[in-house]
Amino acid sequence: MTEVTLGSDKLLKEAFSVLKHQLQEYGSVIDDPTEVALKTVQEHMVHMLVGELTDPKFFLSSLDPGKGKTEAVCALLKAWKAADFQPEGSVLISLSRLDEIRSYIDRSELDESDFAVLVNEKDHLNTRGRADRSEALVLFTTQEMLFRRTQAGSFQQLDCYHFRGQPRPLRIWDESLLLAQPITVRLDGIKALPEPLRPIDSALAEWVDALGRTVNEKAAGDWITVPVALAACQAERTRAALSPGQWENLGRLACLAGHRALLQDCNRYGRQLVSAPRRLPADFAPAVILDASGRVRHTYRVWQQHGDNMVRLAAAENDYSKLTVRHWNQAANKAVLSDPAARQPILQAVAKLINESPTAEEWLVIHHKAKGQMDVPQELKALVGYSSRVQFLHWGNHHGTNAYQAIRKVAVIGLWTYAEAAYAAHHLAALPGLEGGSVTKEEREGMKEGEHQHHLLQAICRANVRNSAEGVCGDCEVYMIGKLNPELLTETFPGATIQDWQPVMRKLRGRAADVAQEIERRFKAPETVSISKGSLWSAVGFSSHRQLSNVLNVADFQVWMASQGLQNRHHHIVRMAA
Repeated sequence: MTEVTLGSDKLLKEAFSVLKHQLQEYGSVIDDPTEVALKTVQEHMVHMLVGELTDPKFFLSSLDPGKGKTEAVCALLKAWKAADFQPEGSVLISLSRLDEIRSYIDRSELDESDFAVLVNEKDHLNTRGRADRSEALVLFTTQEMLFRRTQAGSFQQLDCYHFRGQPRPLRIWDESLLLAQPITVRLDGIKALPEPLRPIDSALAEWVDALGRTVNEKAAGDWITVPVALAACQAERTRAALSPGQWENLGRLACLAGHRALLQDCNRYGRQLVSAPRRLPADFAPAVILDASGRVRHTYRVWQQHGDNMVRLAAAENDYSKLTVRHWNQAANKAVLSDPAARQPILQAVAKLINESPTAEEWLVIHHKAKGQMDVPQELKALVGYSSRVQFLHWGNHHGTNAYQAIRKVAVIGLWTYAEAAYAAHHLAALPGLEGGSVTKEEREGMKEGEHQHHLLQAICRANVRNSAEGVCGDCEVYMIGKLNPELLTETFPGATIQDWQPVMRKLRGRAADVAQEIERRFKAPETVSISKGSLWSAVGFSSHRQLSNVLNVADFQVWMASQGLQNRHHHIVRMAA
């Protein structure tokens, strides 16, 4: 970057002053790493605004949730407005949801003459601000619309995003950025299309049928070119003949038309086409990415590994020493929860937690969206007294809100997971360009772990944990149910206390059952207060003490021990005093 001008230097100082004052009003005390990170991102934004930073790169600012990344933009807009929008420039802000645009407008204290909005014409928000968008200093749009409009050409050529005939120099992408939109289509879904299509468009049915045969015949790991003819397959008369799911699959094929897709085999869903053809043009850069998940999301690691146009700015993570996460390593995905017999023990365990807590204490429950007979909020309310103190937030709606930031108790029921092929699609979407080759199992697993970290960070930080002071998170206690490597929780929340939680005791099996039976036999004598581990492992037929240790360290066995009033102490199993 070049030396800042006098005007931009003054704006930068004023913007940070406004930001610091605003965060102090929220009760947030900024620690040194956070101050550096916030100043760095504001500096880059000011340099772009005045045209002093034109290097075509994406600048990733990663500050944990609640540290003020969005407020940094709002403070800059406030300071710029107070300076009568000097020095000269213009801004494009791209957001994921319409309510985030409304929040930005309010928090930035912009007048209707200062901004414009470019979203779906059917939404009333589209009428806010200036009618002539090219005269608005600040333009808000959605990320979906930006992706859709840029598919026809470069970003620089889209005059709908211009200010007075020129591309806006400061471009901000708030929240996670994937360079392309991941797409997966199941072979089963392709095979289901020709029959309803044939009576109304026999040629289209033949194209889809031929694609299905190709997908069936090719080997996993092959790249397949989807016929260009499928690009024009979404006529309204076609839509009327298809179910919603079939129409969605046809739309995915239309997005893939003329592009290559990778063939993947998935145990649960069979063969799938995987690709990421709808890409953000490279000339959208320079741009600032504001992503609270920037330090944990694997997509950025893949991007850095394969490209050279992403730069990480100074980051700031919280010290999560005031957070306790109790983890029940029990599957609680949609498939499990759809079974009433499997769902009830999980909901009863959460209800027991809530009912045994003080009645004045609020809870936030993060859950899967209702589907069929599975409705977590409805069923949990029936099990909980004072249900009005329980707030519910479903996966998919678990970011971008501060509505629950005063809540200190959180229950997370299940993880937000994708189908295996979707992780491959996310890997492709993170690459600077669609390359040949396959997506390995290790690459899919890395993407899966990173997405778990991303979603858990966003979801749990809706609660009081987001209220940091001098770099330390707010008090929070989380009960989490889901199959997950506990090490990922430690990486996601540095400094947090991570504990096993086993509210429902499972029946012991195999050698664990043998050890438990032998312990019970020995403790039948009232005078027995301890058992030598050496005698125990030989009695059950183990060849070494290590085999016994492996059993004693299993979470289910530890729960059984606690239920029997026993403790594992050094070389003995000890009966605790009554």
